[in-house]
Amino acid sequence: MASEAPKRLADNERSSRNESRQKLDGNPRMSNASRIKKRKRNTERLDKEKEINEIQERKSIALKQATSALRNALRLKQLSKKMKIHNGKLSKFLFTKTQPRLYYKPAKMSAMLNMKAKICERYALEECSIQLKTFNEKVKVEMSRIEKKKRVAADADKEYRKKKNIARPS
Repeated sequence: MASEAPKRLADNERSSRNESRQKLDGNPRMSNASRIKKRKRNTERLDKEKEINEIQERKSIALKQATSALRNALRLKQLSKKMKIHNGKLSKFLFTKTQPRLYYKPAKMSAMLNMKAKICERYALEECSIQLKTFNEKVKVEMSRIEKKKRVAADADKEYRKKKNIARPS
């Protein structure tokens, strides 16, 4: 009687192992070689899906970065237009040498003040052109970032289509 109890436990363990194998592998009559092949196919499929998901993630990140760079470029262009208009308006006023500058327009313009007004106008327009050049350089940098990110997204799209065996839409 004492020897039958361990035998029953061993039988129960074997049956529970067999049940768990059946759950994992599906068919209980499957050979070990076919189970190994099935597991290998599953892992290959999962690896391929993981790789495809990584490619899609890379593509989406590149597109997000490209759109943010485009927004920055557009924002810089709008700022440069506003700055040009603002500096054009300020160029009609006289200003002091202090920092920050104080702009003013005298009630009566003498010959001396007219000459100073022309100098201030030239100086303000030169300053505006320098600021516009720096803004344009920033816009060029942003545009190059956009092109790089677009290329990265296009490469990721090609790789994704290759992995998924999808034909390119025409």
